[in-house]
Amino acid sequence: MDERTRTDEGAQVHEGAGINEGAGIKEGALGGIRPSTSAPSTPSAPSTPSASPPPVPVLMYHVIGDNDGPLRGLYVSKEDFTAQVRMLKEKGYETIRMSDLFDYLNGEGGLPARPVVLTFDDGYESVYRDAYPILKDAGFVAALFLQTNLLGRPGGLSVNAVREMLDYGFDLGAHTINHPDLTRCKPFQLEREIAGSKKALEDAFGVPVSWFAYPAGRYDETVVRAVGEAGYLMGFTTEYGFVEKESAELLILPRVRVDRSDGADGLLKKLSMPKKPCAGKETQEGMNRYEHGEG
Repeated sequence: MDERTRTDEGAQVHEGAGINEGAGIKEGALGGIRPSTSAPSTPSAPSTPSASPPPVPVLMYHVIGDNDGPLRGLYVSKEDFTAQVRMLKEKGYETIRMSDLFDYLNGEGGLPARPVVLTFDDGYESVYRDAYPILKDAGFVAALFLQTNLLGRPGGLSVNAVREMLDYGFDLGAHTINHPDLTRCKPFQLEREIAGSKKALEDAFGVPVSWFAYPAGRYDETVVRAVGEAGYLMGFTTEYGFVEKESAELLILPRVRVDRSDGADGLLKKLSMPKKPCAGKETQEGMNRYEHGEG
């Protein structure tokens, strides 16, 4: 892999109070909850394998809600999200779990004819409050890439909420502790942010954490190596594209950002475009703001 740095507008965004610079999950946030050993109630195995390897769109969301601030591009309204989930259901898409995708990429399992993966970065409370009921109604699951320093704090998901979604069938992945630019971290910081967030989540929820999402899409060869050495099996970027079995690099897999302006029709159009489309004005403005330190 060529050494490179990827950038995206997925910087810090606040639904509630600010996030401090602590090492991880808020002290006392676990509230005496014990890790669950029960199996997810949602089936994880695809029922109908496809005849030919389908490219898999991995959709990327952040916040469900409305916002007119500088990072409004990270928000998708509840109305649009509802319409998008309805469209996916009507078009025959089936959500698959991370383990399904990993097994498929390693030649150990099949997929539905129209597979899709839904991911939520950071861990905002709107995922539980607004997205989760909509997904449950559709029989869909998703993956949570959690920033551990947001967990249990105002604006972030509570441990109880995460526990409930995991018990339903959601997947748990890491998104570091403090959401830094990993390409600028010193070695000890890399280990803390990458391996430390994995351990914090595994200790909190009692499940393996094998999936990682790069904060703001920033990575280079050193960062990717650290992700692999920490024990993650798949890493997700913010680069546009579908996951293709023949060409997939497990630690730098692409995703499809769902923008606030997409709606159901815009998302449907993206699902027909495995390659990167031209960036919309809103998305490009968000990228420019982030690159100039405004995000």
